[in-house]
Amino acid sequence: MGRSDQISSIVLIIVAIVVCFSSIRIGLGTFDTPGSGFLPFFAAVFLGLTSLPTLIKATLGKKSEIAAPQERVNSRKVIKAFIGLILYVSFLPLLGYPIGTFLLMLFFFKGVETMKWRWAVLTGILIVLGSYLIFDVWLQCMLPVGLVDIRKLTQWIY
Repeated sequence: MGRSDQISSIVLIIVAIVVCFSSIRIGLGTFDTPGSGFLPFFAAVFLGLTSLPTLIKATLGKKSEIAAPQERVNSRKVIKAFIGLILYVSFLPLLGYPIGTFLLMLFFFKGVETMKWRWAVLTGILIVLGSYLIFDVWLQCMLPVGLVDIRKLTQWIY
């Protein structure tokens, strides 16, 4: 660990502090009724706390136990993933959360990586169902409905 670890840790801690104060200004709310700043605040706290050990190790001069990855980044996969996310955000209002997210997962598993069709479809369905249950049913977030209103198909959950 060297000077670059110190600098990056300090920058991340400063960003975390700024986000924490900004989140407090817009309102944290409570655990029962979270405000707009609730999630950014705790994400920033997590960011700051996870940056502290790196800063301490870099300052004290201890060697890192984690070696840098030796393989190169496949820029084609990164570009494909980026394009997939842009298309996802663009078509999410039209397709809705379940269909759009399933298509995104299918694209990631088949277009970016090379997963077998059976596993790609099964994993995509499980991710959509799991995230839908967490965000729509449990947390009661407003997810884009799109072409098919999944709530009508899953009324037995409510």
